[in-house]
Amino acid sequence: MTRVYYKEAVAAVIVFDVTNRRSFQAVTKWKNDLDLKVHLANDLCIPCILLANKYDLKTKAVLPEEIDQLVTELNFIGWFGLFSFPFFFPHLRCLIQRKLQAPNISKGESEC
Repeated sequence: MTRVYYKEAVAAVIVFDVTNRRSFQAVTKWKNDLDLKVHLANDLCIPCILLANKYDLKTKAVLPEEIDQLVTELNFIGWFGLFSFPFFFPHLRCLIQRKLQAPNISKGESEC
């Protein structure tokens, strides 16, 4: 994505389809692109959470342990299983609250 797309962003959400392995594999590309192109005023990467869409479905192509590992490796704030669109808003609120409470969020601080 271009820098214009990220312009003045202070937080981000990356969503993947838990029933589609290729979608999960693309998360690394998306997060690396984000970390390369946008930073806070203090030069740190912007905080980002990962959402696993369709998490309520029985058939999953990705295990929770794999998501945990990726979250750690790529320095996400944390991840959440997304069951339907209205449930997205608490996760977004969490990201905003964490950003306001601790602008310099460090690795391992994913609880809301």
